[in-house]
Amino acid sequence: MQPVRLIFLLCLCCLLQAAPARAQAIRDEGVIATDPPEAYAGSAACKACHQAQYDHWSGTLKARFVRYRKDVGALPGKWGKSPVAADKDKVFVVVGLHRKVAFVDADWRVLGAEYLLGKGKWKERPGWARSDYRSKCGMCHLTGCNPYEKRFTEPGVGCEACHGPGKRHAESEAPSDITTPGRDGSPALDTCRRCHNDRNNHAEAIRSFTGPYHPAR
Repeated sequence: MQPVRLIFLLCLCCLLQAAPARAQAIRDEGVIATDPPEAYAGSAACKACHQAQYDHWSGTLKARFVRYRKDVGALPGKWGKSPVAADKDKVFVVVGLHRKVAFVDADWRVLGAEYLLGKGKWKERPGWARSDYRSKCGMCHLTGCNPYEKRFTEPGVGCEACHGPGKRHAESEAPSDITTPGRDGSPALDTCRRCHNDRNNHAEAIRSFTGPYHPAR
């Protein structure tokens, strides 16, 4: 075999082996669900016994950060000037609410641009383009998310994102069947910092937080 051809084949094999590893790369942060979907009850199940906490959570960014397209009125952004205008009709999920907004299609692929609400303009994000949202962002943006299996139980940061799977607790109502951040002796902020870390400006949201997160029952 000619040396040039051999080198080409060796390079090709290396690329083919590296591609799956890159595709499966998952950030070491957030909350990765190890329990099956049926172990989760959903945030609505908490309402009957924890009305005050549910009402408080419902009014926060956590509950409204990730929305399906069908639940949004007019899509935010000046789409006539958008670098991803060709994909407007493919938008399935809208991410963000106050400062900026990103968009995800029905295949859970992130569009390669975000809209800056305050500045009224688009910012290209080529590194995002066609990344799987569940694997890239789901560990912090979705509840009950397993990025390896590309599944989740609830869009946004629901009750079980911080308290863990709640189906058993919803049925038994036993405090021992649910996790309450900070009650085990560790700082409640340890739970928050899994996502509100020092990458970019994520830690800003909890810089003045002293707890507790919810009002008293």
